[in-house]
Amino acid sequence: MQALSLTLFVFFLIAFFRLAFTLGQLPVPSRISYGLDIIFPVIVLLAVIGFVLILHESIHGQFMRLCGGYPVYGVIWKQGVFYAISPGYPYRRGQYLLVELAPLVLISLLGALGIWLLAGTFWVAILAILAATNAAGAAGDLWMSYMALRYRANAFFVDERDGVRIFLPAKEYLPDAHRSE
Repeated sequence: MQALSLTLFVFFLIAFFRLAFTLGQLPVPSRISYGLDIIFPVIVLLAVIGFVLILHESIHGQFMRLCGGYPVYGVIWKQGVFYAISPGYPYRRGQYLLVELAPLVLISLLGALGIWLLAGTFWVAILAILAATNAAGAAGDLWMSYMALRYRANAFFVDERDGVRIFLPAKEYLPDAHRSE
């Protein structure tokens, strides 16, 4: 999962910085500095990354509510992972995909919009880094979406802290010779 996350980060960092240079008119500093004037952007970046992590899980939660679930939020400290789940609530595959992919899509669109609206400011670089960070953080969401697409549309997915439980209609478990149709 870390390899996928790193790959996504590099890919989206290049994509969003390309967007930042063309659409966002990213200002290029005339000199590189290592003094106190670099501290403010670093502090802002760290604060906004924390905000994006919370926003990402909040979007999952809002889409869970939209699909009828009741989100529960938490952190797995050993893995350094924030999560939003709705224990015991079954989502159809389409709903599950919506819940899984919503943060990646929405935050990427907001990042691109922000790059365009804040063109020419240092915020353009911050937004490009944040959008790429969010995309990298969505590696698990993309993997789970890929796995969900391997099941039929009538499958149910129950997202839990330790993974996902998948339920299929009983007929799909029976070998062809035992089906009575």
